[in-house]
This record gives sequence, structure tokens and C-alpha cells, in this order.
Amino acid sequence: MNHTQKADPMKKRDLLMKLLLIVAITLGSSTFTILPKVEAANSVTTLSAVKITDKTQAIERAKQLKLLPEEEAKIEVIKYTKPIESWQIGYTVEDPTNKLVINERGFISLSAATGELLHFSEEVVVGDEACPEPCTIDSPKLPLSKATVAATKFFKSHQWKIDADWKLSDDPISEYELYRHGTGPFVKFDRTHNGIIYPSNNITISLNGWTGKVAKYYTHWSKVDFVNPKTKISASEAGRILFNAIKPTLVNHESLKEPGKFKLIYTTQGSYKLNANGKFFKGHEPINPPPPAKVKAKYPAEYAKHRLLALYDLELYYLDTTPNKAELAYRLQLKAGVPLYYQEPHPYIDAQTGEWLNFLHEPLPVKLPPASDWLIDLAAAPKDIDYKAAVVWNNELAELKNTPINSKGVILVPFREIVGKFGAKVTWEPAKKKLTATKGDVKVAITIGSKTAYINGKAHTLSAPPQTTSGVTYAPAKVIAEAFGATVNWNAESKLVLIKTDPKLPALTKQQLAQLRLQAQLRFEEKHWK
Repeated sequence: MNHTQKADPMKKRDLLMKLLLIVAITLGSSTFTILPKVEAANSVTTLSAVKITDKTQAIERAKQLKLLPEEEAKIEVIKYTKPIESWQIGYTVEDPTNKLVINERGFISLSAATGELLHFSEEVVVGDEACPEPCTIDSPKLPLSKATVAATKFFKSHQWKIDADWKLSDDPISEYELYRHGTGPFVKFDRTHNGIIYPSNNITISLNGWTGKVAKYYTHWSKVDFVNPKTKISASEAGRILFNAIKPTLVNHESLKEPGKFKLIYTTQGSYKLNANGKFFKGHEPINPPPPAKVKAKYPAEYAKHRLLALYDLELYYLDTTPNKAELAYRLQLKAGVPLYYQEPHPYIDAQTGEWLNFLHEPLPVKLPPASDWLIDLAAAPKDIDYKAAVVWNNELAELKNTPINSKGVILVPFREIVGKFGAKVTWEPAKKKLTATKGDVKVAITIGSKTAYINGKAHTLSAPPQTTSGVTYAPAKVIAEAFGATVNWNAESKLVLIKTDPKLPALTKQQLAQLRLQAQLRFEEKHWK
């Protein structure tokens, strides 16, 4: 869901940048941290305006801004007249011991009329990228979590040439993209304005995958007019517009392992971006192509939509709309922790089974992060939930093979699974239709069809008799769980059985209950839809 610039002047500028500078690689990290403002050695906004008429003046201005390297550098200066008159300065610093190696290179764009900095990019080598000799490891093993710590430490201690605010990026990235250069991972910091990210400007730090030390960094900054409208729609309004407009795309996807073999999958298409007034930017409207002919999905499209959108965060950010102009926009951005494979956009859903798949049509080997709150009232409003009940165990949604059932207004839970979570062992007496759960000195006995349970031999009345459905025994949770020392409560709005074994756990807030309701609905849609 990356934005592609379409304006010709920006394309021209980007082409020049590529000729003069190896531009930063787009990547991300699995955390999100607000960082303090980076104070530059000399602010680019403090110098008085000055007209630049020749190359010498352009170089002098760059020196005043403290943007040129202190070391001896090769400098090339070019004047441009479009889209505005500007001086473009490219520089390189060679390694003193090996002139074939470039230690630093950069690109500076200055306004010819005012001397104002329009653009600055640089790549600086600060350490070795190679495996230290003697190298005994075939490939770099530095995990992203450690790389993020090292990069953040370097970021905070380094004297940057540009003063700006930055945030550690939480854009997800596949391991293939992260390590494909064979040296080590990268960590990116996005520029912010008034606390809102502007990802087109960033600092990217590359680390040595063997030593964990910083190897090089890239800076990319440009003068931008940030446009803030007088009014804008709320995040909840933006979420509803996106939710209503997006449909899952049904695709006959060819297997990479078995060419010629296809699998019907659900995915999403395009990049979804709204302006501050709730209108889709041109080129970023939802794409809803027709389904393949002569095929039919068994898995419900609406469930696929909920689960695919659960992979995304709703984010307010600044989007480039014209050269040197960025507008507020809402976008759906893949969540940190969503597993990505090579250059595929996100996991797919098998349109026949509802199973999560990677791009090789294999089941996902990892859990997905929980859905974000923006989706709660859209996919799991209390009136729309499909599950009969769900169990929350110590403030977390319990993963049960069998979902609770509603028997004449009484919620029954799978007996073996619930007592098993206490560590109890269960015995079954078929002649008496009796199950007994035992742990330590606690013994709980129930009988199918009887409202009487026995706890350590003492009779207790159940709110409904246990029953067997599809070979699974269900029973009321309260008496049984309390026998093992837990507390049991019922949240009617979200249909949640709340079981706590730790009395020190805080009470769940309304928002937390709503999030658990969303998780329960999505799990029902994935596991129990048939």
C-alpha cells in the first residue's frame, strides 16, 4: 500500500537523487516509539535569505548550513530552472585507503531565489558491514528487536544535520526484505509534523548483522508545506467509510511450488487513502474486481473482509499530493507483527476452508496480532456478533476447541476444556453418565441431565443440567470454576464468561471488553463458521 508519486517534477527530482545518491531502503520495525526532536548543529531555518547566482555561492551556502562533509569531497553543482530555479549539489567522500570505496555521498537542493534548503539526502558509512574475520557464520543473525535497540541508541546520540521530529517506524517488513542484502537488518525513523507521521522523509539506519553495530545510515529530508484543513472527519468516521467501501477480492491464485495448480483465495487490492474530508484520493479508491468465472467460494465473503481488515491499523498521516505539498490523509496500514513473505502484501484466506495461508499456500506458522480498536463497532457491534458466548480466562480470550453454547438462556461451557485449564484430570463413568474432575483435594462430579453437582461429596444446584452435544459435554461454568477457587462473572453485552484465578487482576474496562468481543467474533469467523 505504498503511494506512488505521479507528478512529473517529483519524478525528475527522484531520478536525479538516484543518480547522485543511493537512497534509503524502505523498511520498518516491530515497535512504535515517540522520539525527542533532533536538534541539528545549525538549523536550516535560522539563516537569512540570500540569492544564489553561481556555483561558488551555492557551495558556500551549503557550508553555512553545515550540510557538506568536513572531509575532502568531490562536489558537482548543477542549476535547474524547473519546477523552480534551484541549485543541486552532489558530493562524495572517498575512503582514504581505497578510492573505489565511497564513505559518504549526498544531495543538496537550494532555492536560487532565497538560498533556502529544499531537499537533503545523504548516505554515510560509519562501520563495517561484513562479517568480522575469522567469519564462522554464513548469514547475519541479528534479530530486529536488538537491531532496534542499537539503532535507537545511535539515533539519540548522533548529531544530525537536519532539525526535525521523528518517530520509530512501525511499518511491517518481511524477513526477505530485511535481510536480502546479506548484511543485516535496517531500522527506519519517520519524520513527524505536529505528532503526525510524514513517511516520505525518514532516517534509515543499517546494522551489521554479525556484530550488531551500526554500519551506515541514510537521511532523506525535504521542505514541505503541510496542509491542515479547518475541519476533518474523525478516525471513527474514516474507518466506517473505508469499511463500507472495501470488499475482499476473490482470486484464483497460482501455486509457486506447483505451477498450473490454483487455489481460490481472498485478499485485498490497492491502497486505500482518504483525505481529511472523507473522500478517496484519486488512484487510491478501493478496487473491487469481479470474481473468477466458474468458481464459488464456500467461506463467507463478509467474514473474510473482517479478518483481512483486522490485519490493518487505521492511521492519520501526511501524504504527498503535489511537489513540496503534503495533505492529511487516513490510510489502512498493515499492523506490526503481521507476517510478510518476500514481497507479498499480506497473508491470504483460503476461500473454501477459511484458513490463513502464506504466498506458498501453506498454513501460517505464527499467530497474527490482535485486531485494532477501529474495527470493533464495524465488525463486532453487540447486535452483530454471531457467537453464543466466549470465555475470558484471566483477562485474555481463552482458546477453546469447542465454543460455549446457549441452552434455554443458560450458557454452558465445554466441561473437559474448562476443568483442564485448572489442571484437573477427568474420569468418565458411562453407565452413570457421570464425569468427575479431580485436582488435589478438590473433586467435582456432574451427571448428564442432572442439575445436581457434587463438590467433595456435597450437593450443589446447577443453573441448568449438563448435556452432551456432538460428543462434547457442556455444563454451567459458575459452580464448577468456583469449586477450583476461581471467580466467574457474565458480561451480557459482549456475551463473555469472565473467569479469574488471580484475584489481583484488575477489572476489565469497557474498551477492553469490547476488544475481547472483537477477538471472539474474529475467532468464531475463523474457526467455527461452518
